[in-house]
Amino acid sequence: MTRCPVGQFTPVFRATGDIAPWRAVSMDGDNQVAPAITNQFDVPGVTFGDSKAFNSNLHAESGDLVRLQFGDIKKIEVLSVVTVGNRVRVFGAGGVANTISGSTFIGVALQAGGTNDLIDILWIQGVIA
Repeated sequence: MTRCPVGQFTPVFRATGDIAPWRAVSMDGDNQVAPAITNQFDVPGVTFGDSKAFNSNLHAESGDLVRLQFGDIKKIEVLSVVTVGNRVRVFGAGGVANTISGSTFIGVALQAGGTNDLIDILWIQGVIA
């Protein structure tokens, strides 16, 4: 059982594809999620960092349960360069990168990072005009 702050819970969904740890997911049906894709905006959250088995590099495979991080600060994997204080967008298969003009964003980087680094972000979604 996951211990959560009072008044919060750990959202649980069913995977419709392979999902890596520390990645953003998107809705893919009723209570179902898939890896988010570049610039996707309908992102309910970010997976935890655990893997489904000791010999797996996946958080979940199709049909498995997917737990999402709770709270406003989320740890996520960088798939391109991220600068501290910049807004970040979904990039690749659920990772993050700095935003570009006209893109959506899912948070603000609380740390800088390069490819495959884990950073903390403040979860705020929006669109840059």
